[in-house]
Amino acid sequence: MPKFTALARLRMSGVTISGGPIATLLVGASDSTTFTGSYTLTQVDIDAIFLDNQIDNWATASGTDPDGGTVSDDDPAQITLIPVASLVLAKDGVYTDVGADGLNAGDTLDYTFKVTNNGDVTVTGVTISEDSFDLPGPIVIT
Repeated sequence: MPKFTALARLRMSGVTISGGPIATLLVGASDSTTFTGSYTLTQVDIDAIFLDNQIDNWATASGTDPDGGTVSDDDPAQITLIPVASLVLAKDGVYTDVGADGLNAGDTLDYTFKVTNNGDVTVTGVTISEDSFDLPGPIVIT
């Protein structure tokens, strides 16, 4: 099996390389179908990619020459991924007639908030703040 080492700010394990070996590779011949590699991204990986946007990895092919010596070469592959951090806020408001007697002081305006992470990375420390309000009192968000 060829040696595979992941070198990047993102350390990966669990890379699967399958196929081979190639019994004989004649002079001038090349083979791009015998070996394949695969890695399944986790959310932790995607969050880490957000800092760098690059996945760098190296693979080494090695074989034996006619004198029994080892011959090898390595080559990098770089994959650019651009994860997006994004939130969507949906806010609804409802008037509640507390005494069921029409509009009076003491009635309430109640708001609900739905925050959705529609991006690719984990978002932490999410808060909601009121940007503007047409009445003099503040809205208490709990």
